[in-house]
Amino acid sequence: MPSPDDLQDTSPDAAEFLAEMPGVMAHSVVWLVVVFSLAALAWSYFSWVDVVITAPGIVRPEGKTFAVGTTFQARVQELTVREGDAVKKGQIVAWVESRAAAGDLASLQEARERRDRARRELRRDLPTNRERMRQQVMGEQRKLDSLDAMRVLAAREPESIRQDMSFQRRALELELERKAEQVRTAQLQIEQADRNVEFARATLATHRRMAEKGLVSKLRIAELENAAQDAGTRAGTARAALREAAKAVEKDRSALRQLEVSLADRLDAASRREQELSVQIKASQSRLGELAQEVSLAEGEAESRMESAEEEYRKAASATAPAVAEASDKAGPGRFPLRAPVTGLVSSLAMENPGEVLEPGEALMQILPHGSPLVVEATVANRDTGHLELGLPARIKFEAFPREKYGTLTGKLARVSPDAREDPKLGYVYEITCSLDRDYLEGEGRKARLFPGLEAQVEIVTRKERVLDILLKPFRDLGEQVRLGK
Repeated sequence: MPSPDDLQDTSPDAAEFLAEMPGVMAHSVVWLVVVFSLAALAWSYFSWVDVVITAPGIVRPEGKTFAVGTTFQARVQELTVREGDAVKKGQIVAWVESRAAAGDLASLQEARERRDRARRELRRDLPTNRERMRQQVMGEQRKLDSLDAMRVLAAREPESIRQDMSFQRRALELELERKAEQVRTAQLQIEQADRNVEFARATLATHRRMAEKGLVSKLRIAELENAAQDAGTRAGTARAALREAAKAVEKDRSALRQLEVSLADRLDAASRREQELSVQIKASQSRLGELAQEVSLAEGEAESRMESAEEEYRKAASATAPAVAEASDKAGPGRFPLRAPVTGLVSSLAMENPGEVLEPGEALMQILPHGSPLVVEATVANRDTGHLELGLPARIKFEAFPREKYGTLTGKLARVSPDAREDPKLGYVYEITCSLDRDYLEGEGRKARLFPGLEAQVEIVTRKERVLDILLKPFRDLGEQVRLGK
């Protein structure tokens, strides 16, 4: 502010202006503060910021790791891999020594030999038995086919017999009709001959009476006697012919009756043959079924023996540690291999120096399966879980890789534990799991692969809030406390 002495040295107009300056500046400052406050208020109302929760975490493989160990006490002789090495399934990762397991190996080898012997016997005997049974089945099938063909013929035989007998019957009936006609003709001839005899005898008697009176000569009488005798002879011949014809008719009738009897006998015999063939066919079919059962039983017995040997071996193998089951005589007595159960990476080693003792059930190493994705497992304070939702984006920083050089990784919230656990420092917390968009960081001209055990810091954007709401939150909380205090 100008002093009175300064005002005395100026002109009147200048002095008046200088005297009014403090009031103008004060008003300007006030207006500037008001404008700035309004602008800040508008900015805080229309501006939004991310609300982020942070949680400490650690890199873990998704899923489980596979332990390599033994079920018996053993001394580690040799380690063929180191931590971080890639291994393939079945690869030998260590050699151990155990005298106690040597007996198990001997029992297992005996069971294996019995199984192999059963396999050899099965491979040797099964083809021979199958061929023998096949020949028996084929022979019985041929017999069945023959019997079936005979049964077809036997089924047709009655009709053939009936046709043959029909022809014979018709021939006999025709012959019988012809001979019956002969009988009728002979009967007519006898009747005519009898009339001729009576006429000849009557004529002779008349002429004899006339001869006694001298009216007819003796010669005429002799002629009439001869004629009567001839008529009697012809009548006798006709009767003889009738008897022969009657005998022939009776013979044909007897033949016809015999034909009917023969027909019945032949039909009965054909029926019996058909029944016998049916019985034989059923027996053959039954035999075929028995052969099929014998084949099945024989193969079943062979397979049962094989399965029994396999089961014995499986029991021995299940009762024996995998390392013992896979041991070889070339490895040396009591020396057994430990193999990788899966393809992956050796994530940790419990011991690194050969000669240390591995207790039953103790893991020598852990193997992370190949292709298992890495995740970050973190703990979230109870107060920060209200806005957690699966799928929320996350940023992950790693203690081992400075953010300034390697940046951060992005991911998503994949899992929230269904219940809280008590933490000695943080109180009740929830376990969360975040998936990673990739398993490496880029920085300093290289790719830095992540690995289990890395410490991480997870930042999850749960929601957006106005800046104004954030600024007013302390006052609201204070007002709420005052209200509750009343």
